[in-house]
Amino acid sequence: MKKKILSAALAVAATMSLTTAFAAEPGDTETPGGSSDATKVTIKVPGKIEGPDLNKAMFGETGKTWADVEKVTFTSTEAFSVQFSTTAETTKDTTWFTMGVDEDKIIARADDAADKFKTSWTLDDKYISLFDTSKDGGAYVKLTNEDEKTEFTVEAEITFKAGGTITPDNKNTGIALAIAPAGLAVAFVTVAAVMSKKKRG
Repeated sequence: MKKKILSAALAVAATMSLTTAFAAEPGDTETPGGSSDATKVTIKVPGKIEGPDLNKAMFGETGKTWADVEKVTFTSTEAFSVQFSTTAETTKDTTWFTMGVDEDKIIARADDAADKFKTSWTLDDKYISLFDTSKDGGAYVKLTNEDEKTEFTVEAEITFKAGGTITPDNKNTGIALAIAPAGLAVAFVTVAAVMSKKKRG
């Protein structure tokens, strides 16, 4: 009889253990308002890449757009230029912005170097807020080297805005939480039955 009671108790413990394991798996979800999601992408540039082609190289099939971007840093071993389409309202009638050239006209620049071609550029909110968002994908951005013909490679480190997206790894959690109460109920019924039988005996 003691063995039966012990077995039933172990069943309860095992069920509760499984419930905890499935329900509290770390890293399964990105909570609303949580930390930003960052990723790195390697882009092969055939002298220049712009607009929808650059968007596809950066975002692929993720469904992300420039509207989801908090910051992006482009780096390369070769000097290159970053340019983007703007609106007249945000850039004093200028509709094309060249980084390293147009900052003094529009926004405060962190460094003094006025150079169109560099090996690293960062687009943060002060630049992204100038984008012409009516363009395909929420922006029209161009990366180019000086001759616009020689292939070079750019590493894009993209930081996405924090959101409440549920990751695919979270799909099992709901099932576990749904079956857990049923499992606990069965275990407790088993314990009750054993105890009742013991009393009758």
